[in-house]
Amino acid sequence: MTKPIPVPPTAPVAASAPKEKIIFEVQPLILPTILSLENLIIVGFTLVIAIVAVVFRLGLWELLIVAVVYLLIALPSFRAIFQAGSTNYVLTNRRLVIFTFGFGPKERSIQLNQIQDIKIKHSGLQRIYGAGDIIIYPKGLSRSVRLRGLQEVRKRAEQIAQAMRKI
Repeated sequence: MTKPIPVPPTAPVAASAPKEKIIFEVQPLILPTILSLENLIIVGFTLVIAIVAVVFRLGLWELLIVAVVYLLIALPSFRAIFQAGSTNYVLTNRRLVIFTFGFGPKERSIQLNQIQDIKIKHSGLQRIYGAGDIIIYPKGLSRSVRLRGLQEVRKRAEQIAQAMRKI
């Protein structure tokens, strides 16, 4: 007959820091990014070129040159649209995290106790959609961080400020 093996009592766990909890997780709005003034100018430029092509009956090579020029002009806009669609902003009770997915995931984290100031900025089109940007100014010589195209921007800025006060 075998005897049961006594189990030693577990050691008490030391008090640890509170668990990290998500306060909000949002993505930027894409529509204000698509309908930016820069993109509207590019679309207008393209329409003018298309009208000129029809009126002057441009050939295939001329249209290809115009298409290449259009792509070179529009490349920054495509980049902004791609970034808006591939970025997540996460606020926890300890830090603000920016996840960007592109040619591999990228994560940037700012501890809440390292934030010096928060500002809100709106472009004309962002106001129409009830969106805006939050600019985070870290302590020290670090560059500011811009959270672009957030819906309910005032609410999000207040949530960041409240989380900072609780630290």
